Formats: sequence, C-alpha cells, structure tokens
Amino acid sequence: MKKVLEIMAFALVALPLIGGNVTVKYSGPSGQGDTIYKATATGVTNFALGTGGVYNATILSGELGGTAIATVVSGSALGTTAAQQASVWGPPGITTSTVGAVATAAIQTKNIAAGDLEDFRVIRVWVSGTSMGAASTNNITTLVLSGGTAVETKTAHADYIYLTATDGTASAAVTGEAAIDGYIMVEDGSSITAAKITFAP
Repeated sequence: MKKVLEIMAFALVALPLIGGNVTVKYSGPSGQGDTIYKATATGVTNFALGTGGVYNATILSGELGGTAIATVVSGSALGTTAAQQASVWGPPGITTSTVGAVATAAIQTKNIAAGDLEDFRVIRVWVSGTSMGAASTNNITTLVLSGGTAVETKTAHADYIYLTATDGTASAAVTGEAAIDGYIMVEDGSSITAAKITFAP
C-alpha cells in the first residue's frame, strides 16, 4: 500500500501533461510550489495558481477555441468587459480664472487615471464660502452654467444638476458681490473636486 501511495504521489508531481495542448508544471522544490498550466505549443502561461489564489489567467471569448480577450495578472481588471481606468470616473478637473467680479470655471470630467472622460456626464455644481461647504448664495449674485444642458435647480444661483457636453465639459460663470474668495465644487458620481474662486469687483 505504501508503494502504491508513493507511485501516486510521484505521478501527481511529475505528470507533465494534462492534455496534448496543455502542460502542467509545479514550481518550487519537489513540485511543492505553484501549479502552472502552459500552452504546450507556445510555452505561454494560461493559468497559474498559488497559495494566495489565481494570479494569472487567460480568459477566452465564447466557446473553447475562441479568441483570448484578456490575460489577467495580479492587480489587473478581469477581461474587457470589466471596468477599466479609462471608463471609470474620477475627481473632475476645474480650471478657474477671474475678470473683475466674474470668476469662470472650466470643468472637465476625468477618469481615475486623471485622463479626460470624454462622454456625457451628469454633474452637480455648487458654490460656497468654504471648501466642500454647503451651497450658498452669500456674496454671490449669479451662478450660470453653459456648454451643456440644465437638468435640475437645487438652489438658484448656488446649486445645480447639469448634463455636460458630449466630451464631458461644461463652464461655470460666478459673479460675486464683494472682493472675497469663494469655492466652487463639482461632483461627478461619488467624486468631488473643490476649487477656489476669487472676485475682484
């Protein structure tokens, strides 16, 4: 019985083939490490499993023999249908300038890689006396959004829901009543950016 078990153990460690197209290898001393499946013809690793789980896998599209749609390695998204950095929103970009009593904010929605998210986005824009503060018209005459489409007014001249242009851009013009600083906030999804605006009437 002992001899049979030794033969079985040797076969599990040394077995080189799972099929004609796939070679199974075991890393580490005496085959006690990770299990690695390689394409016999190319030597490319298609699946690797360690003590921490699967860390390398090639995903096929459709039936067996289909075209590989992704090779997944540690830290990457799974397949082309998974959320990718280029399509996940991040903190919006705000570029401000002031001419007299009017502070202008150029808004560009961004992805999590800080690239431009060039698509229609529903954003929220509001002004306040403090960074990330509640919407307020204190010392504000008007807040006018342009470049997209109005969706909802939360507080006139202080807080709006707005649809950007097709490239994710919009513009905000804020007219102040006094020579003070204020803040404009832009929310896209769950990401918010605050930018200081200065009035010099």
